[in-house]
Amino acid sequence: MDEELKQNITETGTWMRAFYMIIFFLIYSVAEAVLAAVVIFQFLSRLFTGKINEKLLVLGANLSTFAYEILLYLTYNSEIKPFPFGEWPQKATTNRESPAKNVAKRNPKKKSPEKNAKVTTIKKDDSGDEGEKSGI
Repeated sequence: MDEELKQNITETGTWMRAFYMIIFFLIYSVAEAVLAAVVIFQFLSRLFTGKINEKLLVLGANLSTFAYEILLYLTYNSEIKPFPFGEWPQKATTNRESPAKNVAKRNPKKKSPEKNAKVTTIKKDDSGDEGEKSGI
């Protein structure tokens, strides 16, 4: 057991990861502050102009993706090093659709009530009398 512990402690890969984790933790702190500024400026833009600033929208989406990539690396859920040691997240798409469309995308197996509804028609024969009901 002591030999295994000694081998784990002296493994350079683990110490290099610790070094990168410290760097990414510091970068994450800066990104968090920038994201807070984006949130505040976006709110002020909406408040005073009545419009969403599209450039801030894209910046916020990219920074959010970047922060997510850092957190994945820090929590050992990814071995890919984020920017500046890897690539900057590609231009993120913003999720600016109606809430109903967003719910439908998250729950693709759920069908709308219209699709599940059974249509019942009444057939009439040539004499004008009502026939029996049938489902289509």
